[in-house]
Amino acid sequence: LQQDALTLLLTEHTPPALLIGRDRSLVHVFGAARRYLQIPTGDISLDVVSLLPQELAASAAAMIHAALKEGAVRRSHPVPLTTAEGAERVRLHVRPVLPSTPQRDEHAATDAGVLLLFEREAVPDPALQDAEGHVVPAATMVDLHAHIETLERELASTRANLQTTIEELETANEELQATNEELIAANEELQSTNEELQSVNEELMTVNAEYQEKVDVLNRVNADLENVARATGIPTLFIDEELRLSRFTAEATHLFKIKPSDVGRSIEDFANLLDYPEFFSELRRTLGDGALIQREVADREGRWHLVRIQPYAQSQQAARRAVVSFIDVTRLKDAQRLQAVLDALPEHVAVLDADGRITMVNQAWRSFAQANGDHGLARTGPGASYLGVCASSDADADARRAHDGITDVLAGRAERFTMRYPCHSPTEERWFLMHAARLPGGSQGAVVSHVNITPFMRPETPAREPTMS
Repeated sequence: LQQDALTLLLTEHTPPALLIGRDRSLVHVFGAARRYLQIPTGDISLDVVSLLPQELAASAAAMIHAALKEGAVRRSHPVPLTTAEGAERVRLHVRPVLPSTPQRDEHAATDAGVLLLFEREAVPDPALQDAEGHVVPAATMVDLHAHIETLERELASTRANLQTTIEELETANEELQATNEELIAANEELQSTNEELQSVNEELMTVNAEYQEKVDVLNRVNADLENVARATGIPTLFIDEELRLSRFTAEATHLFKIKPSDVGRSIEDFANLLDYPEFFSELRRTLGDGALIQREVADREGRWHLVRIQPYAQSQQAARRAVVSFIDVTRLKDAQRLQAVLDALPEHVAVLDADGRITMVNQAWRSFAQANGDHGLARTGPGASYLGVCASSDADADARRAHDGITDVLAGRAERFTMRYPCHSPTEERWFLMHAARLPGGSQGAVVSHVNITPFMRPETPAREPTMS
């Protein structure tokens, strides 16, 4: 009820008024002020000057500007106006409005506005008619002519400033044009340089492709080298021209006290198990003269190694490097020693494998075979089947008994087999004692020996049957 009474009071007893913001936008309409508003054709705007009748628009604009700028109350002359209710005279009254809440100056200036009041007059006010000599006090009236002169001066100053700005812009434009021409020339040079760079880039891409192909080949070669070294299982050292270790296989760590972090150090810094005091001096010599050096060297564990120092160089001008390999020849040395032992025996000795093939013979066996017509040892040498010879169609009964006895030994049915048999030549009678024994230690195979017992035989001595145990 109080709100309705307040609205009725404002409508009936207060003059029409408009609350206008600092940007001349319409904020609120009080009372019957809407009668002085009109909606123009075209786009809708809240600018109060565009909503007022033409007769009031100019005065309202000048007064609003002055009130906002100077912060004082302004009143205008009565302005004749024709509305929907008929002809009337309206006096405009402008009052600045500031927010009631205390704010800083910049906020207050931003939130300030004006209140535009419409005061209706039925008859002309003699105090405002200067024709009779009655003048309105200057403190409350707006001198429109002075305001227009002020606006004209501001406009002239603005034009002068604009002209100066235009001249400065023209000068700057000329400088920009000159700069633009320089930039165009620089751009042309950059384009030319870009074309050259593209050409160089294409060449670099071609070279890069070639290098990439070489890198791929190098990677494959390196992988092959690594796998070959890993597959052979041979201790190998790669030494550069300064005797620095550049690469090694894992097996080399059994002979030299080295680890992967030692790459780049001199090989002389590491202890080794080789009985080879001349190793470093011969390594230097082969790097100097490029000659291959081979030595059979023993280590402190009794194993034998074939040491090969192979020099190489990437090109004729490059310094020599060396590959040092240590091939384990312990078994070969053992086989040589075994062969020497067998050759020292006067008996005819042959070693058979599990299938009855000859794997090794001594010198007495070779000499007897060659003396009896097998010059190339095709039938009785290494690789030939001893059981096959004993079971051939032209073999006699003694050979077949030897075949059966040796077969039992190889099969594990007997540990040894012994038989005496005649082997006469055209010039003499000969008697031999054949002995076959299994290889010890679970090895598959047998050792067959033939002993000439002719000096111990007498003509009256009867032949004995073969024995097996």
